[in-house]
Amino acid sequence: MPPRAGSRTWRRDSSDNRKRDDRWLQKLEAANQFLAQLPAHEIEPLRPHWEPVFYGVKDVISRPNGPLRYAVFPLDAVLSLISSMEDGKNVAVHLVGSEGLLGIRALLGATSSVYTTIVRIPGSCLRIRLEAIQPAFRRGGLLQQAALNYASRVIEELSQTAACNRVHLLEQRLARWLLMLQSRCRKDDFSITHESLAQMLGSPRSEVTISAGILRKAGLIDYGRGGMKIMDRKGLEAVSCKCSRTEKAASSGRYKAFSVGTPLQPQEISRVH
Repeated sequence: MPPRAGSRTWRRDSSDNRKRDDRWLQKLEAANQFLAQLPAHEIEPLRPHWEPVFYGVKDVISRPNGPLRYAVFPLDAVLSLISSMEDGKNVAVHLVGSEGLLGIRALLGATSSVYTTIVRIPGSCLRIRLEAIQPAFRRGGLLQQAALNYASRVIEELSQTAACNRVHLLEQRLARWLLMLQSRCRKDDFSITHESLAQMLGSPRSEVTISAGILRKAGLIDYGRGGMKIMDRKGLEAVSCKCSRTEKAASSGRYKAFSVGTPLQPQEISRVH
C-alpha cells in the first residue's frame, strides 16, 4: 500500500523497486483520461513526483482564497467545485472526474482558489505539487495543449451551467448532473445522497427528493440509502435539458476519447486526512 499523502517514505532505492513502482504508476496514469493521452517523454519526468491518494466523501480539498499547492488527477473519484452565495446558499458549478484535473487555473498562473472543492464520490487520485508540473506545462508540448483544451472545455461548461440554472426545470437539471456524475466515475451505481444533490443543484432537499422520485417512477434511476443507480441512461438523456446534449456533442467533437484502466479499489490507495 502506498504511503499517506505528504509522506516521503516511498522507497525507490533499487532497480527492482523502481520498475515495480513505474508499472504500478503507469496503471494509475491510464485511469485518468487527461494523463492517458500524454506521450512517454512528457509523463515519465513527472512519475517520481506523483502522490497516490484516496479521498473520502465530503473531504474538502480546497477553500476560497486558500493557496493552491497541487494539481489533482482523479482516477475514480469525483470532485465538485462549489460556489457560495452571500445568503449562504451553495451551488455546484463544475465536476472533475477521470476526464480531467483539478488545478487548471494554477497551471495558468493562479495562486489561490476561487471555489470550495469537496469530494462527491469517494475514490483515488494522483496528485502532484505545482512546482513539479508547472515547468513541464511551460515547456509546451502535448501537456500544455491538452491543458489549454481542457480549460476551454471548463469555461464552456461553466457558461452552460449558468444558463441551465436560470432557465431549466429541476427534473431536467437533476438528470443532467446525474449523467455527469455517471460519466465521470464511469459506473452506473455510485454513492451520492439527496442532500449532496440538493447542494449541487442549489435547491431544497425536499424538492430534489420529489424530482428524484419522478425519475425513479419513470424507471430511469433507482436509489437507496446514500446510493444512486442509473437504470436507463438514454432515457435520462431524453429527460435532461439540452445542456447535457450540447456538452456531449462538444466533447465528442473536440476531445479525443481514450481507453481507461479498471477503477481502483479504496484499499489500493492511502486515504487523505
